[in-house]
Amino acid sequence: MSNEELCALAGGGDRDAMMELWRQVRRLAWKFIPRWRTAAAAAAGGMVDADLEQVAFIGLLRAVDSFRPDAGWRFSTIFVRAVQNELAAAVGRTDRQFSDPLRFAVSLDLPASPDADEELILADMLEDPQAAEAFRRAEVFGALEPFLSDLPADQQAALYRRYWLELPPGEVDRRSHDAALRALRHPSRSRQLREFWHG
Repeated sequence: MSNEELCALAGGGDRDAMMELWRQVRRLAWKFIPRWRTAAAAAAGGMVDADLEQVAFIGLLRAVDSFRPDAGWRFSTIFVRAVQNELAAAVGRTDRQFSDPLRFAVSLDLPASPDADEELILADMLEDPQAAEAFRRAEVFGALEPFLSDLPADQQAALYRRYWLELPPGEVDRRSHDAALRALRHPSRSRQLREFWHG
């Protein structure tokens, strides 16, 4: 199945199509990840390749949301642009800043102290408030999963994109989003959600 066909299915909430699309374009994403390694380690609190791959996956989600087959573009073109934008945003740099020959980067893999007994590196010494917040959010979403699991896939995807990825309302399927919120407000669910939230 082509990228464009899989994109159409994934955009409709088909998770299997989304994962198959990722399998097909993952190698393309890896053509761009290596050039951001140093910038990611220095500017983003020690991001590693696995983190950059997750950023590329977010680029896939954005590409699926923004792809319009009638515009005449191939999906891979939209995907490449989305991945590059997400990688740049993740490390807090623009492509122009990245290519600046005067930039200075320090590897977080350097030893924290030359005479330390343990093998500590600089990355071990950095506090990462974003990671703590990400773990907290993952915990909340994990606990909410049973309340969302029986919603249709498109409604789950809309809530995920709006509240987990924090996409602006204009980038989320409004109809699916509103339907999901109506379903969650139903007395049978809202009572359980209130008990969960206050319990």
